[in-house]
Parts: sequence; structure tokens; C-alpha cells
Amino acid sequence: MISVPNNQLLGIGASNATAATWIGRNVAAYYPQTLITAIAVGDEVLTTVPSSAPILIPAIESLYSALVASNLHTQIKISTPNAASIILDPFPPSQAYFNQTLTPIITQLLQFCSRTKSPLMMNLYPYYVFMQNKGVVPLENSLFKPLTPSKEMVDPNTLLHYTNVLDAMVDSVYSSISNLNFSDVVVLVTETGWPSKGDSKEPYATIDNANTYNSNLIKHVLDRSGTPLHPEITSSVYLYELFNEDLRSTPISEANWGLFYGNSTPVYLLHVSGSGTFLANDTTNQTYCIAMDTIDAKTLQTALDWACGPGRANCSEIQPGETCYQPNNVKNHASYAFDSYYQKEGRNAGSCDFKGVAMITTTDPSHGACVFPGSKKVANNTTSTTVNATQASGADQIRFISLHDTRISVAGGGLFVLFIVSYALMAADHTDSAKDVHVNINPANRNEQEKTVMKPLHAFHAGYFRICLSLGGQALLWKILSDKDVSDPLPHLSAELHSALYLFLWYIALCTLIVLSVLYTLRCIYYFHLVKAEFLHFVGVNYMFTPWTSWLLLLQSVPILQPKDSTYQGLFLFFVIPLLVLDVKIYGQWFTTEKRFLSVVANPTSQISVIGNLVAARTAAQMGWKESATCIFTLGMTHYLVVFITLYQRLSGGDHLPVSLRPVYFLFVAAPSMASLAWSSISGTFDTPCKMLFFLSLFLFTSLACRPALFKKAMKKFNVAWWAYSFPLTFLAMASSAYAQEVKGVMAADHTDSAKDVHVNINPANRNEQEKTVMKPLHAFHAGYFRICLSLGGQALLWKILSDKDVSDPLPHLSAELHSALYLFLWYIALCTLIVLSVLYTLRCIYYFHLVKAEFLHFVGVNYMFTPWTSWLLLLQSVPILQPKDSTYQGLFLFFVIPLLVLDVKIYGQWFTTEKRFLSVVANPTSQISVIGNLVAARTAAQMGWKESATCIFTLGMTHYLVVFITLYQRLSGGDHLPVSLRPVYFLFVAAPSMASLAWSSISGTFDTPCKMLFFLSLFLFTSLACRPALFKKAMKKFNVAWWAYSFPLTFLAMASSAYAQEVKGVVTSGLVFILTVLSVFIFICLLLSTALNIHILLRGSDPILKFDSKGK
Repeated sequence: MISVPNNQLLGIGASNATAATWIGRNVAAYYPQTLITAIAVGDEVLTTVPSSAPILIPAIESLYSALVASNLHTQIKISTPNAASIILDPFPPSQAYFNQTLTPIITQLLQFCSRTKSPLMMNLYPYYVFMQNKGVVPLENSLFKPLTPSKEMVDPNTLLHYTNVLDAMVDSVYSSISNLNFSDVVVLVTETGWPSKGDSKEPYATIDNANTYNSNLIKHVLDRSGTPLHPEITSSVYLYELFNEDLRSTPISEANWGLFYGNSTPVYLLHVSGSGTFLANDTTNQTYCIAMDTIDAKTLQTALDWACGPGRANCSEIQPGETCYQPNNVKNHASYAFDSYYQKEGRNAGSCDFKGVAMITTTDPSHGACVFPGSKKVANNTTSTTVNATQASGADQIRFISLHDTRISVAGGGLFVLFIVSYALMAADHTDSAKDVHVNINPANRNEQEKTVMKPLHAFHAGYFRICLSLGGQALLWKILSDKDVSDPLPHLSAELHSALYLFLWYIALCTLIVLSVLYTLRCIYYFHLVKAEFLHFVGVNYMFTPWTSWLLLLQSVPILQPKDSTYQGLFLFFVIPLLVLDVKIYGQWFTTEKRFLSVVANPTSQISVIGNLVAARTAAQMGWKESATCIFTLGMTHYLVVFITLYQRLSGGDHLPVSLRPVYFLFVAAPSMASLAWSSISGTFDTPCKMLFFLSLFLFTSLACRPALFKKAMKKFNVAWWAYSFPLTFLAMASSAYAQEVKGVMAADHTDSAKDVHVNINPANRNEQEKTVMKPLHAFHAGYFRICLSLGGQALLWKILSDKDVSDPLPHLSAELHSALYLFLWYIALCTLIVLSVLYTLRCIYYFHLVKAEFLHFVGVNYMFTPWTSWLLLLQSVPILQPKDSTYQGLFLFFVIPLLVLDVKIYGQWFTTEKRFLSVVANPTSQISVIGNLVAARTAAQMGWKESATCIFTLGMTHYLVVFITLYQRLSGGDHLPVSLRPVYFLFVAAPSMASLAWSSISGTFDTPCKMLFFLSLFLFTSLACRPALFKKAMKKFNVAWWAYSFPLTFLAMASSAYAQEVKGVVTSGLVFILTVLSVFIFICLLLSTALNIHILLRGSDPILKFDSKGK
């Protein structure tokens, strides 16, 4: 491989002739006498010299065209080495993705690689991963040292085990490639290695570690085992580097990556397996089992006694007077006994554990005259030959070409060795590794069983019980439908057929569950170490809830027992106790164990544990154990709340998950569905909390159903994860049946007309002229300006409320006629303003649709898009000429609320299904505008008498208010991190709970305790902000449309205080209404005057949170 230095990219990218000359001088002149397999164009250009990035792809294309002209394009591939830093979130590998700012260029590069069958070149250094994550990434994992299964890195999404860091890094590249929809590009590792010397801050840069890494790397490549994600592909690897570079700057490790010193003497001798010999003895094919250093003597003695006793290890050599008796300590004797047992068992990974006190090593522990059992087998079965560097087999066939002084540059002047790729793979074809044959009656028989009958149990895990969850759920669903008191969605089916289907499904579920339980029991017997690893894994432990949950589902639908039977109750206890034990394990570790805090381990499968608790709560309630049911329900819902919010905040999205695992998103639907059923059983009726949970699950299902493309790829190849589609939908169907039983009838028909497209053909020249003249102000106009209408509409509604004779008047000296006059004046002003702004925004949609589209795709701009529809709903609530029961009123409500719900699906759904939009990144104060829109819509629906619709929309709004509120509290960095002009948006914290109290008051018919709690919360938040005038002082120096964020939150708070004063009469409450009303009116008037005085600068892009250029960027 040869390379093009970074400083030559400009000339080659700008001229095909220059590229042709370069190929002629540096490639065609030497090929085929010199083996040249690839050309590396530049080195880490995208990260080290980003200014050259635009000419990188043209340079590659020019060189490729020159190769085609020389008829060398099939023999020599061309690409560019990239730094590992272009991959973000590299572990787990399935969640990795390319840096979004580099995606356009990387996409072009992948298109080129796919078209020309060239590799994607990557420089991958496990050394740096280890140094940056000490304490998280084990040194053994970085050095390719063997680990027990429980200590291996496991991808929580794919459950693939990673025995070394390099494989994980390679698979993170493959996942990133897959996320850009490429599947035919292979990865070539152009740089990897380990430094042999470092300064005091680099204690792991040692000769031993460098030798271990590079030697084990060679063995790994020779094994041709690929990576866990792509075992069929063995990536070629280039070792960095041949010679130490003494002139490198600090740190010291930078000068010590070579295999040789500058005088050509080796720094260390490599150990190579499977290819004869190369620079050293061949020893890495052997592994040993020794005692760990950190284990106390008492624990080691217990393990030693077992190995020499029941384990039947040969411990004769560690008896007094024998060759391995000295040094006479427990660790030395235990290491010998452990290795004896390990070798006797055929070096199976599970035979070197001894309850966690032993470890596998490739370093021969023999010392002096003491030869360990593993060393004896090497002596008996293999012959080692030492050769020097000049005698290495095949070394004379590897040619290197020098372009700059005496160096080969694969990465812009760095020195590389073409390592193992062609030489080792060819050698491996002709070299068989020596194999040990052991004849041991008892262990051999068991090993033979594991290889034949029990081999499938390796892959079997508790996640397969999801099949039983689906079958048990279906059985329970059909039992519910066969109940004569339940509304029948399939009335054309006879009652007998309902019952027959129920019984058939129940017995099928029972048989399946028994079979899987037996298989899992066998796995526990024969592969207990794998079960233990599953239990300790933060994904696998969630699947362990599924068998017990499946049994509880079958118990609920059992045809031969009644909940009051003692047998039924005994079975319940038998099934629920393991659930509670698992609860203590996983919930307790979230706040007591260092490595298991929830923000790290939370994943979609975490909801399986919650589902288990809710199923158990429903079962207990049906037995009449109401206190136990309430306890278990509380446990489940508390942790559902925590898990739900955490997943919304941190889940990276569908494009980060392997496509085969995307069905797990449907677990979001299962928990609230089962919660509604559980609470219904506890309370004895499908009441408002049940309905709210049901509406939440229905919305989450709708959000997923609106994204069929997300699951399209997941359906191409069968996976057990497909069962995650089934039981959540079954639970939702059961909840819908209970809801239908409570609310009989058919939902009101939707009488809204379909939106019709309007096409306006405008001459481009005329349109450009219009853009330069009449329509130019529309560049700066965006949906955020409708905040003015929110304030006007809010004031109109406030004065309508105050003009009501039944409401306490905070301004009694004003006549009723003046109240009404102010209300009507404000309402018509608000209407005219809203009409004008709506017309302007419609024109913007026509003339600058690309800007509107950019606004819609912007994580702040999309929140502002709720404001026009919310403003119309506020005006509708205070309209003087219509009543809520009028069909015109209801038609207008539907017209205004449907866009809100569409936007809901867009922004809420993207939080847990889209790569770039997960809540922990996009949450900001304006996110509360979307919540306010839902709450205003809920209040409007309640006033119309549409209580179910109001409850549904209120649930949606409050659920996401809770998520947004907590997220903002956790991640918002404070006022000093926001532009000073945007600090008024903090008052949005006040608006949502104020409007929520008014909405719930309309739904429940009274300003009850929940309303009061929401009002007190908003009052506290307002007080917290009012006590910090210095926070907003700088924001008031220059007029900004963001100032309107002061007004409508205070108006909503004043309206809530009026409703509170109506419920709790007194001097204090009346005074509170007076203060808040006067304050809201005063701020409103000030903002009107400020806006009028600054109308000339209003559309100059004064809102820094939303600025797009002419291309919508």
C-alpha cells in the first residue's frame, strides 16, 4: 500500500492530469514487480485538515480514473484512512453513527467505495480507548486476552459478546455504515498498534503490553473469525509501525510504536500462531489458568481444596519436596492446581472460573524447574523454532516502496508494515495447528453431550419467553371477549367459538411455556455460567422477568381454577416471588451500585420488568388481595415513570439500533396498557386514571404505526424480536375492550374535510422579483411571532372570565359594562392580529416553503408551529357569538386541533424513534409550547362536553410535560448559557401548569386538589423567576419578539388564580388575583407599546433562536 500525502491533495483534486502523472510515477512504474494492493489518499483528512475535505472526493475520483486508464483499477483499490473519532457513540457498537457534520462527505465516500468495491479505511487504536476509559474497559479486553463470558463486553441491543476492543471498534464502523444504508462496503484497518514505552502518565505503554497486543492481534487475524457482527468477514490489518520514530514530540509514547529501534534491532519478539514462525517463538496457541492477584488466601484455599479434591486435578507437583512446591504460598499452589484442572477439562472457558478467583492467560506461568501442565502439553505436541527477523518465513516476498526518503506512508508520512494480510492468510492455508487429544471418561462424556444434544442451549436465553407472553396474552384476550358482559368486537362469531379459541390458545400457551421452561432449566444445569452472565447483564436480567410474567398471564386465564382457590393463590406466590427478587436486584442497583445507574443501563427491554409487576398487580387484585395489588402496582408504576422518562431522554433512536431489534419499540405500548387493566382491577372500575393510561398507550402506538418505514427493514429476516410486536398490541386490545365496556358507543365521526392542495404556478423571474420587493420581510417571519397572538387571546379570555358575574372581581371599581367592553375590544384585536399573521405565514409557505420546511425540521422551530393553532383555540374559547355546543364551534375545534395532534405525533414520536431527535439533546424551554397547545385543546374539548377526548388530550399533554419538565431540570445549563435576549422563555415554565389546572378543572367540573397542586406549582415557579430580576436585566436592553414570553404565561397564571379564588374564597386569594391580573395587564400593555415603537425592526431576524439562510439552513 502506498499513500498520497495531505499536501498533494489540492493539486490532484483540481487536475486529472496531475492525478494521471502521480499514478504513472508512483504506481505504474513499479507494478507488478512491487506488490501494491491499495492507495491511501491522504491521512485523517476529515478530522486533521477539514479545510481539505471538499477536495478529498474529487482527488479520489481523479486517481481512480487514472487507475482505470492504466487498467489497474481491479488490482489496486483506492480509499482514504479515517480517524476513529468520526464515529460517535462507538459502544455499544450497534448504536454507533458517523459524526453528523461529516455525513455528506462520508456518504459520497461510501458511494465511491460501494461502486468500486474499495474498502473504508480506518485507523483504530484500542490503546487510546483503554486510556480514555480506564476502569470501564478492562486491560485484558484491550490486549485480546481471554476473558470469562461474564466479563466480556456485551452489546445490549444485539446481545453479541465482544472478547476484544478492536472487534467492537470495527463493528461500530459497520453499524455506522449500515445507518447510511450501505451494506457492501468492508472495513480495512490501516493503523493499529500499542506503544512500547511511555511517560509517567502512560503506565500501560510497556514492552510486555505491546508484545501481547500485536502478537494476539496476529493470532486473531489468522483465526479468520471475523467480528461478532460480521463473522464472515475478516478485516485486513496494517500494524503501526515498523520503526520507532525518535524525533516525535511528546508524549514519549508517540515515538515508540515501532517493532524495531532505529538501529534495526527488534524492540521485542512477536509470538505468532498458525503461520509457522515470524520474528519469534510460536507460543500464543497455548492458554493457562492461574489464580487472580487480588483474591484473599482463604478464598483461594477453598478453591484449591476443591480442585485437588472433587475436581480431581493432579496436585502431586505442589506437594512438599516436589518441583512446584516453592514458592510455598496459596497463590502459587492454587495456580498450578487450577491449570491442571483447566488442561484436564480441555481448556473449556467455563473450567477456569472457580467462583471468580481464576483467570485465563497466554503467559506461561512456569518458573525455574516448575513446569505447569499447559507447558508440558506444548512440549509434547509442538516444536518451536526461533528465527531472526531476516529469516521470517515469506519476509523476502513482501516488498515495500519508498516515496519519501526511506519511509512507506499509508497515513501521510507514517510508517506501516503490510502485516499478516496477504502473508499470514496464505501461510495459514498450508499450516495446521497442533491439536491436543484428551481421553477422560466423565468430563469427555459431558463435553460430548454439550457438543451434540445440549449445543442449542448456548444460544437459548430468557428472551425467547416473549413468545409465551404473546400466547398467554392472546389466551387472556379471548377469555375476556368470551365474557357475556363484555362488548363483542366480533359479534358474528358464536359464544362457543370464542370459548373454543380461548381454550385452544390457553393450552397451546401452556405447552409452549412448559417446553421453554424445561429448556431453560437444562441451560441452568449445563451452562450455568451463561445463565449467570445473563443475570448480571443489564439487558439479559430484564428478559428473566418474562417466564414468570408468562406464568402469571396463564394463571389469570386458567380455565380450571378460581382466584379464591388456595391452589390459585399458592401458584401466584410461587410465580410472584421470583419477580420481586428480580425487582430488588435491578431496582436496588439503580441507586446503590456504581456500574448500574439507570442513565447508563436503561434500554427498551427495561420495560419488561415493569410489565411483570403490573401483571402481578392485576392477578393479586383479582384474588381480592387489594393491599398487595396496590403495593406491587405502586412499585411497577414508580419505576415505569423513571424508565419512561429516562428512555425518552437518552434513547438514541431507531437508526442506532440494529434494524432487526426495532420491534422492541412496541414495548412502549405494553406497560401503560397493562397498567390501565391493573388499576381497573384494583379500583373496580375503568376510571379516569385507567383512561389516561389507555390514551397514553394508544398515542404511543399511533406514533409507531405512523412510521412503517422504521420497521420495514426489520421484517426482511426473521428474528425472535418480532414477538415484541405481538404482546404489546394484545395488551392494548385488552385495555381497549375494558375502555369500550366503560364508555359504550361509537366515537364521534370526523366531519372535517380533507386538506386540498393549492398549486400556484409563478414565473420564476416574477417570483424572484417578488422576493426582492414585497415578500422580502417574510424571510425573517416565523411561527414564533404568533406568541403575540397567544398573549392577546389569553388577555381576551381573562377578561371574559372576569366579566362573568359568578367570578370574584379583582377590580370591583370597574363596571360590568367596562369589563365586557374590554373583553370584546381585546377579542377583536386578537382576531384581527391573528388573521394578519396567518395570512403572512400562508404567504411565507407559498413563497418560502423551503424556509417553512427548515422551520418544521428544526427542534425549536417545530415547537413554535403549535402557537397559531393554540392561539385560534384560545380565541375559540372566548368567542362572543358561539356556544360550545354549536356544531360550528365543534367544527372549528376539530379544524384547529387536528394540526396540533399531527405535530404531537411528529415531535413526541421522534423522541424515541429518530436518531437525531432524542429528547436529552433537543429539549429546550420552547418544548413546553407544544404541551401548552395540548392543554388548551383539552380545556376546549371539556367545555364542549367531549370529556373522553378532553381526558385523552390532557393525558398526552401532561405526560409529555412531566418528561420535558424533568429533562429541562436535569440538562438546562442555566441563564448564562442562553443568549441574554432569550431569557424570557424561562417564563414558559409557568404557563404549562397554570393551563393544566384550568384544563383539569374543566374536565372534573371543579377546581379540586390536582388543580390546586398544579396552580401552586406554577405560582412557585413564577415566584422563583420574579426573585431573580438580574437574570432578565440584560434581556431588556434591546427589543426582541421573545419578550412576549413574559405575557401569556402570566395571563394563564392570573386565570388560574381567578379559578382558585372562586373555589377558596377569602381576602388573600382575592388579593392574589388582583396582583396577578394587574401585573399581567401591565406587562401586556408595555409589550404592546414596545412592539408598536419597534415595529420597524420587528422582522429583522431579532429572534436568535431561529435564523435560516436563503437555503433554509
